[in-house]
Amino acid sequence: MDEVAVLLHDHGEEHWAEWIEADARAIRARDGWGLDHFLAAFGSAGSLYDLVFHPWNGNAESEEQGRAVTDRFHELITEAHSIALDLSRELAAAD
Repeated sequence: MDEVAVLLHDHGEEHWAEWIEADARAIRARDGWGLDHFLAAFGSAGSLYDLVFHPWNGNAESEEQGRAVTDRFHELITEAHSIALDLSRELAAAD
C-alpha cells in the first residue's frame, strides 16, 4: 500500500494517495475500518481499477510513461487487494 501511495503522489493523484495512506495507517493500528475502506475502493465505477495514467488525465508526461505507470500501478493494487482480502477473511474467521 505504501508503494501505491508513493506512485499516486508522484503522479498527482492526491485523492487516491491520501485514501490509501489513511487505510494503511488504520490497518497498521489493527483497525478493521482500514481494510473495509480500502476494499471499498474496488469494484464500482470510478474505482482504483479505473485509474489510467495518461497525459490527457494530467498524471503522465507521455503515453509511453502512462502505459508503464498504469501497468505498475495495476500490479501493485492487484497485490494489495489480494492481501487485503486475505486479511479480511482472517478477521471474519476470528470473529
